[in-house]
Amino acid sequence: MIYFLFLQKKLCPKSSTMKKPQQLTQDQLNELKELAKTKMLKEIASHFNMKKETFRLLRKEQPEIDSIYQKAQEQRKSRLYSAEEISVIEEMTRTSNMETIAKHLGISMPLLAKARKRQPELDVALIWGMKNRPSNFNHLRQIEEKAHKKEQVKTQKHIEKALQKQTGQMLTKKQEFLFTRAPEDISTEEALARFRRLKEEDRARRQLQELKEISQWSEKDVAKTTKD
Repeated sequence: MIYFLFLQKKLCPKSSTMKKPQQLTQDQLNELKELAKTKMLKEIASHFNMKKETFRLLRKEQPEIDSIYQKAQEQRKSRLYSAEEISVIEEMTRTSNMETIAKHLGISMPLLAKARKRQPELDVALIWGMKNRPSNFNHLRQIEEKAHKKEQVKTQKHIEKALQKQTGQMLTKKQEFLFTRAPEDISTEEALARFRRLKEEDRARRQLQELKEISQWSEKDVAKTTKD
């Protein structure tokens, strides 16, 4: 019985500690160097099939990640865009709002405002692009936003599915470990045999106790009859 309770406690723990995220390989770090140039933190986390909070934790666990990301952030703050990039930005401005432009460049809105002051050519391109927007710009924006939200939902489901699969594998390994390993590293057959033996011993003790109680009752009845 005690051994059974021990197994039950091990198989059904009240709480479990959060597993540390797996560190990025060298190839993934090289990918991160390119992603960090234009992608935001949430997009980078999504690329590696993890949530933003998990990626933040990974940055603390693996200093190389934080170093790469911080370096890319500093480069973004002082970046000057080429003529080809400015031309692309102007074309985008005709069909996209400023938030989309900033996201495409991998910077925040405040950084975009600073970039416009730092590089007048960029500011002119953005103004010219807005002036040449089609008359149905708002309608096109609504279509774009719907498509973007749909893509976000799809990406989130993909991440959740990947996390569920990873969690399921972890739980399976944990259950296999608990079922196949017991105190003193006994085998599964030995553990089951011990469990059955303990149950039989417990049943025998209870039967013996019942016999003792019956015997005591019988003795009391005999004594009472004799007295009467």
